[in-house]
Amino acid sequence: MRFSINTILFNLLFLFSTNVLALELKVVTYNIRQDLDYWDERLSALTSEILQVDPDIIFLQEVKVSKKQVEQIISEMDLIDPSKKHFYYQYQDIKPGLFRFSGEGLAILSKFPLSETEYITLDSLLGRFALKALVTIDDKTKIDLYNLHLDFMWNGFRNAEIKRLFKNINQKEDTNPILLGGDFNSVPTSYVVEKVLDNGFKDSYELFNGNQTEILGKTMAVDTKKIGTPLEKSLKQRIDYLFFNEKTSNKIIQVMDAFTIGFQEISRGLHPSDHLGIYIKLNIN
Repeated sequence: MRFSINTILFNLLFLFSTNVLALELKVVTYNIRQDLDYWDERLSALTSEILQVDPDIIFLQEVKVSKKQVEQIISEMDLIDPSKKHFYYQYQDIKPGLFRFSGEGLAILSKFPLSETEYITLDSLLGRFALKALVTIDDKTKIDLYNLHLDFMWNGFRNAEIKRLFKNINQKEDTNPILLGGDFNSVPTSYVVEKVLDNGFKDSYELFNGNQTEILGKTMAVDTKKIGTPLEKSLKQRIDYLFFNEKTSNKIIQVMDAFTIGFQEISRGLHPSDHLGIYIKLNIN
C-alpha cells in the first residue's frame, strides 16, 4: 500500500497537534464535609490528597466559607509543600435564604484567572445554588465552570434544581466548552444524570473507566467517625461527577485519566471526608 507525501505529512501533523500541542488541564471535585467530624485532623490529610494530584481547577462543596476553610486548605498546602507558594484564584459564596446563617457554601479555585462570576439560585428554601465562573487558560481557551451541590432529601427537589440550572445554561449564547462538577446526590440512572447527558454533556469518569466505573467510581458514603466501617465496605453510591460539554467551540476534549481520591486513613475509620473526591486530567485541542 502506497501513501502520498501529503498523507504522511498530514498524519504526522495530526499526531503532533493532538499530543504535543494539546493543553493539559487537571480538575478535582470534592465534598469536604464542612468543618465537622474532627476537621483539625482531617485538614492535613484532605489537603495532602489534593496536593498529590496538583489540580489546576478545584470544585469544593460543603465549604465553611464563614470560617475561611478554603484559606485554611491553601495555608496547609504551603505547610505540606514549602518549596513553593500555592496560589489559586477563588470564587466562593454561601447558601441562599435562611441557610446563609449556616456559613456553608461552594468554592471554585483556579490557577488561571476567573471572571464573569455568577451566583445561580436553584432553591432558596432548601439553600441550594450553583456557582459559575469563566476561566481563561490562554488567549484561545476559555471554559465556563459550574460547581453545584444538589439537595439530598428527595428526587423531586433535585429534579427541579437541575432543570433550573439548565434553564440558566441554555439561555446563554456562550460557545465556550463547559465543565460541570459537584455533588449531585444522584446515582447514574437518575433523572438528574440523564438530564445532564441529554444536554450534550459527557461523564468524564465513565469515559475513561468504562465498565469499571460502577466498581471504581463510588464516592459516598465514607464513615468519617474514628471508629467506623472499613472504607472498602462503606462506599455505597456514585453521586459525585465531573461532566464536560465541548458545545459549539472548535475544541476537542479528551479524558486522559480519571480516578477517585481520599482513601487515606488518618486513624481507625477516619478519612479526609465522608465523600471521595474525583480527579480527571483532560487534553484540550
